[in-house]
Amino acid sequence: MTMPDRTRYHGLDAMRGIAALSVVVFHIGDDAHQRLFPHAYLAVDFFFMLSGFVLAKAYEPRLNERLSAARFLELRLIRLYPLFMLGVLLGIPRIVSQVIGPVAHPMTPVEALLAFILNTLMLPAPTSPFLLFPFNVPAWSLFLEIAVNVGFAILFYRLAWRLLAIGCLGTGLLLALAILRMGHNDLGAVWSSAGFGFFRVGFSFLLGMLFARMPARDRRSTAMACLPIAALALILAFPWPLAFGADVDLMAVFILLPALLWLGIRIELPGVLKPMGAVLGDISYPLYAIHFPLLQIFLHVFLRGLHLPLWLVSLAFLASAGWLAWFLAHHFDAPVRRWLSGRGRFGPTPMPVRS
Repeated sequence: MTMPDRTRYHGLDAMRGIAALSVVVFHIGDDAHQRLFPHAYLAVDFFFMLSGFVLAKAYEPRLNERLSAARFLELRLIRLYPLFMLGVLLGIPRIVSQVIGPVAHPMTPVEALLAFILNTLMLPAPTSPFLLFPFNVPAWSLFLEIAVNVGFAILFYRLAWRLLAIGCLGTGLLLALAILRMGHNDLGAVWSSAGFGFFRVGFSFLLGMLFARMPARDRRSTAMACLPIAALALILAFPWPLAFGADVDLMAVFILLPALLWLGIRIELPGVLKPMGAVLGDISYPLYAIHFPLLQIFLHVFLRGLHLPLWLVSLAFLASAGWLAWFLAHHFDAPVRRWLSGRGRFGPTPMPVRS
């Protein structure tokens, strides 16, 4: 075993990429009425946990010294907004075709325009009767990410460990009650469960912060670091019977996902696998941010139009979207963020964040 690179968690990068891919497969199955990666919605909880860990590691010392809350939020918007906006823009053709199409649509043209304006501002659209972000459905979690980032910049980083733990336990209890009430944890994307999304991000983000405040230990590279990556994929993919939905989600959110994050923090991928982890980490946020509107077009053409088999359409989309995500990460997102923030003003963050 060798000592890992302290500036990046390649194992967590790989887990982040696997989680993003699972969300894509979940949405493919959802549109095709197939149960593919049926618990991939739990990836969002893992993303929030990871975000809390990374931001606490990267920015708590800076906020305690010279970094203002306003500048921190500016940096977070620079990190998230370019790809967020691209995802919203890619959703225009689908919404326009629905509004002007022959089938009645729940939004009028004026309501759709107002929804577009609000969505571009990273705000939910009350003119949409079902979805918070009709132009790009997964953007609801990015809205919650910004909301919890505001809480982090103003309050959370100042709290002592015990107060953070109390907040984590309180939001965790509320989340558990919501899961029991709804029968699952696929909560937050639609107006009927929008409030529960704050419980999800509150518990998971604060838990990640608590992990970041644990005493630092040396991480060692080992092939065993592949186990939490594989375990995460299994949790998201395993087709548990619907009758066990609430029980499975409770166990995953409060036991399994925290345990996998803890393992991912403690052990690192060996050198030969680090490039794989880096690539998965690089594509994770672009893939998450833009896949949904592209998927609607892809399925309309190849699945419903050409009637190609689902497995072939799925593989083709994953390959295409994965390559596009890598291209956007290196040739769109990174240059735009450098232009917006100025090269090297505050130094690099220890690990890119999919938030």
